[in-house]
Amino acid sequence: MSLRMSRSTTPLHLSLSTSDQSTATSPLLMVGRIFQYTPGQANQMGPGLRIMTFGVLFDFTGNSNVSKVIKAADLVQQQWFLDAVNFSEPVDLFLLIGHNPIHGSGSTFGLIHDTIRNLRPNTPIQAFGGHTHIRDFTVYDDKSTGLESGMSWILFIFVAILTPCRAVL
Repeated sequence: MSLRMSRSTTPLHLSLSTSDQSTATSPLLMVGRIFQYTPGQANQMGPGLRIMTFGVLFDFTGNSNVSKVIKAADLVQQQWFLDAVNFSEPVDLFLLIGHNPIHGSGSTFGLIHDTIRNLRPNTPIQAFGGHTHIRDFTVYDDKSTGLESGMSWILFIFVAILTPCRAVL
């Protein structure tokens, strides 16, 4: 698979390491972006952060035959991933986002982190995950952490939907 590396200034949309096909006999196609490089926007504070973002799903096995989840062990060996980690432009931060526990059984963030860390030993890595429905935090190393928000956002949405909105005139 060959991918064109390019800068992006569009809103973040990632595929969470899945492929999709319309029928069981169609070829697999990647859904969405598999990574995104966002160059920093210069402002009065400085040049801005240059961020390489990956969407990473846990090693889900309950998908149908019209989709395929790329397992983390395979993902970290794919050339597009290695090219993105070794991107030709400066990267100030690697951002991992996904439906994925931030550590422990079932998490693939550790393997992704370790692969990036081996290739880019001094670049910070931040993971934002969710799957276990608990609030959690982990420190991978002195330059990397992971945060899992739990279900507090679901409660916020539920309350927002059920709360009547009254216009004040």
